[in-house]
Amino acid sequence: LAATHYDVLVVGGGAVGLYTALDARTRGLKVALVEAHDYGAGRSGCTPKVLQAGVHDFQRVVRRRDLFLLGPALDRQQEYATLLRVAPRLMEPVDCVLPVF
Repeated sequence: LAATHYDVLVVGGGAVGLYTALDARTRGLKVALVEAHDYGAGRSGCTPKVLQAGVHDFQRVVRRRDLFLLGPALDRQQEYATLLRVAPRLMEPVDCVLPVF
């Protein structure tokens, strides 16, 4: 590891670490992934299995009438679109109903 230059060092080879390394690599970065034990055996398997597309963020923008919150909402939507592009086999869209008042 010391002899090579990396753009990103990911510590931890659980689900989150593996995805982080994959995401960075698909963005063209040179990635090193280190894990103390076995890959995929960490606690990140306890993370929620649902990824939100930012619907709640947009709801807060409207409710609070705060455009400052729009940036994070758009960022989350962009990340969701990236996930759909780089890992469509891991994504399963779920229909939902949004009440509008």
